[in-house]
Amino acid sequence: MAAIAYPIPRQLTARPHLDIVPGPPLPQRRGARALRPGIYARRRVAVVLAAAALVVAVRPVLGLGGGPLTAPERLSSPGARVVHVVRPGDTIWSVARSLHPDGDIRPLVDRLVAAHHGTALRVGERIALR
Repeated sequence: MAAIAYPIPRQLTARPHLDIVPGPPLPQRRGARALRPGIYARRRVAVVLAAAALVVAVRPVLGLGGGPLTAPERLSSPGARVVHVVRPGDTIWSVARSLHPDGDIRPLVDRLVAAHHGTALRVGERIALR
């Protein structure tokens, strides 16, 4: 068992007290008057609106958000047909990627699945898309 001993502090002598002595009144500034409570609320609203306007103005300059989450689909001319011949090892996803090499291929995969009614691809099959 261990014990820790601390020295007992000496009693401090009485501390000096500060007394407030009334003096002459402080001079008022010229033009200084008390503001009504509504003025503070209007100032706060004005600051918030100015900050919001600044954010809206700076957002396009810095390119912050606002754009699409995925890249837009690039489609060929409206009447053109794209044909892909299925090779061994091809999947719906690999076919979609070969037809649409850039961007999001999920909409194309959905169209391919709908066109095949969920059946498997066969080697040599021709897939035509508009």
